[in-house]
Amino acid sequence: MTSVRREWRYTDGAVCPPSVLAALAHELPDTPRTVLERQLLAGAVYVNGLRIEADTPLTPPVKLEYFEPKDGSAPPPAFDERWVVFEDEDLLAVAKPAGLTAMPARDQRFHNLKALMEARTGAPIHMPSRLDTSTAGLVVVSKTPRMHPRLQHIFERRRVEKVYLAEVSGEVDFTSTTVENEIGRDPTHQVLRRVVSTGGKRAVTHFEKLRTRSVAAPEGGAIATTLKALPVTGRTHQIRVHTAHLGAPIIGDNFYGGLPAPELHLVCWRLAFPHPMTGAAVRLTVPEHHTPTWALGISPEI
Repeated sequence: MTSVRREWRYTDGAVCPPSVLAALAHELPDTPRTVLERQLLAGAVYVNGLRIEADTPLTPPVKLEYFEPKDGSAPPPAFDERWVVFEDEDLLAVAKPAGLTAMPARDQRFHNLKALMEARTGAPIHMPSRLDTSTAGLVVVSKTPRMHPRLQHIFERRRVEKVYLAEVSGEVDFTSTTVENEIGRDPTHQVLRRVVSTGGKRAVTHFEKLRTRSVAAPEGGAIATTLKALPVTGRTHQIRVHTAHLGAPIIGDNFYGGLPAPELHLVCWRLAFPHPMTGAAVRLTVPEHHTPTWALGISPEI
């Protein structure tokens, strides 16, 4: 979640601000007007449930919603060429930074990886697999209509090897293990998932212990373990839910009880697949300059 939703309702014409920007300036006096205007253009403002993109009059009764970016007044990022790890005529693979949404969301149309990639390529892209906003790492997309169904096909046939690194709290009691527990929605929250005994979707993740190290913690020193994770299926929050089910939540995962940290210690580390057009082996690893600090020193060949 990259935004905080705010809502105001005005029922009295005597106190209702005359326009959207006037209302936002009144309710959020510490937010610069330039930021409010940018959020309006980005599609982060709704009146009576409808997205608006320009300052409009308010007539009560009216509901105003504003999605405030968690990064304060920082502008949305431009596409960074250093993200690119592979590109040819039909494919583009990048190392997505943590904190950037993969797809357009209700709070933002432009502050997402898909929009940034399309602005760079000048054409629609197809993203058959995506990462959580808080997860860093490799994302591959197709750039051309002839490639869209071919790339989708190899993902659907599970011909793409995905290797993740996750740093979890504490020491684990295994060298390698497989979690094969169904995942379903958590009834307490629309975003969260949990392991369920019935009614969920099949989810399988292989884990391998790579190393342990000492890390800082609110109560003093703590031990962290780096795991190699190979998801066989691709359920929402799968690795996060399965590590929590093992009793070892990922550091920085405030959804599932991880040790507090500035960012989620989870990265899509490697992708390997046959090129959908030529059949040649494609093997991609997060470059060192995009490797999270907590994962430095891990061999690209693990």
